[in-house]
Parts: sequence; C-alpha cells; structure tokens
Amino acid sequence: MRLALALALLLAAAPAEAQRRQPSAAALEAARAFLCPNGGTPQRGGRCRPGQDARGWDRGLPAPSRAQQPCPPGTRPQTARAQTDVTRCVPE
Repeated sequence: MRLALALALLLAAAPAEAQRRQPSAAALEAARAFLCPNGGTPQRGGRCRPGQDARGWDRGLPAPSRAQQPCPPGTRPQTARAQTDVTRCVPE
C-alpha cells in the first residue's frame, strides 16, 4: 500500500518538476545575449550563427591601406621602444 502511494505521488509530481525546469523566455534571452554579445544565435561548438544585425557590419568601411595615418590632434608620433619600424601616437 505504501509503495503504491509513493508511486502515485512521484507520478503526480513529475509534470510539476518538468515545468519548473524549462527556463523562461527572459532567461533564454539573457543567456543568448551573454553567449553572443554581438548578436546572433548560440550554436554547438561555442560559435554564434550571425543574425540579421551582425551580417555586413563592415559595409561602408574603407579598405585597409596598411599605412600609418597621421596622429590625431593632441598627440604626437613616437617610435616604439622594441620595434623601430612602428610609430605610436602618444599624448602630448
């Protein structure tokens, strides 16, 4: 008799536990934003599938020139210590 009562209680409690285990929509959105901060959807292997907002983020940018640009106002060019072919812009 006790075994049947215990079994009935376990079966009645199973759906309630399953409902508690499913995360809310807010929790899923928070996890997605944490795992893919630049947009997209988390995928297996720790990668993010790009979303609509993440595709083409570099459209409209000029092609890299690979040349030193002039230093902005308030800074001056200075040769790096360990790399003589590198110029850094340091505050004046």
